[in-house]
Amino acid sequence: MKNEKIKENIELIPLTRDFMFKHIFTNNPNILKKFLISVLKLNINPELASIVVESNELVKSRDKEYHKTVDIYACINNNLRIDIEVNTEKFSAIKARNALYLNKIAIDTTNAGFTYQDISKVYFYQLNLNVHRLDKNLDEEYLLMSSENHQLLLDNYKIVCKSLDYYKELYYNQGKKANKDVIWLSILKARDLSELEEMASLVMDKDEKEKFVSDCNNASKDTKWLSEWNSDLFAEMVKHNVLEDAKNEGIEEGFEQGIEKGIKQGIKQGVKKGIEEGIEQNKIAMIKGMLKENIDIKTISKVASIPINEIKKIEKSLKD
Repeated sequence: MKNEKIKENIELIPLTRDFMFKHIFTNNPNILKKFLISVLKLNINPELASIVVESNELVKSRDKEYHKTVDIYACINNNLRIDIEVNTEKFSAIKARNALYLNKIAIDTTNAGFTYQDISKVYFYQLNLNVHRLDKNLDEEYLLMSSENHQLLLDNYKIVCKSLDYYKELYYNQGKKANKDVIWLSILKARDLSELEEMASLVMDKDEKEKFVSDCNNASKDTKWLSEWNSDLFAEMVKHNVLEDAKNEGIEEGFEQGIEKGIKQGIKQGVKKGIEEGIEQNKIAMIKGMLKENIDIKTISKVASIPINEIKKIEKSLKD
């Protein structure tokens, strides 16, 4: 039955959606372990290594501190702590935010009773999976070292960035001959379950592959995750339209600054006006787009916060 469904090329909720990535990989810790060992090129035997998926909520150091969560926080062999971040946004503040997340994990580890001597034996890595190319460089590794002689200050602290588009291109060019890390990263960009099964069979054993593909298949049909996906798509479409309006008025730069710097400069230059005047038109346009994609009316109503009868009116206008 599973194979029949896969042959239908069922559309997949992308694993580049952070909620999907978290759901699938936290429920398949052994696959997550193999993924991390391969992508980070760790000199660890995956069959002998242990992995624990920790709580992704970072501990507050004070009452008024903002609530912070990472996408996945995993620990391999009890001495390698890895923060995994799926970055779907393009703005540069992501790097600063994510670096703070890794610092917070290191601080929390100290607060948990580790001594400074213990900490020197613990490795802190962050893996950034960039859905869009944030920089000219496709792969980056950040280490703490001297700017003059490049001597490492710490050898247990590393931030790694991977461009998923680049690895998917490599896989298309190299196919089954591609390195395992290329295949693992390309899995996250699989377009449908048929392609997912093809790639998974190259890096997972039979039982792992069947469970992984089945979990992705089930999640892609689950109302909860479909609603989450539609919410994301709707938010992105609204943001895109607002950016287009802002661009037409010559204030796109202000909008991007507003995102990165607290929306101060952007609002002053007219973003607020663009949002207030355009939001209803944007909603209608997005609802029409979702209707054309045959998204369920109840889901659209929930995502757009608009009564079902109003959505039916919009649907009727498309047929007139």
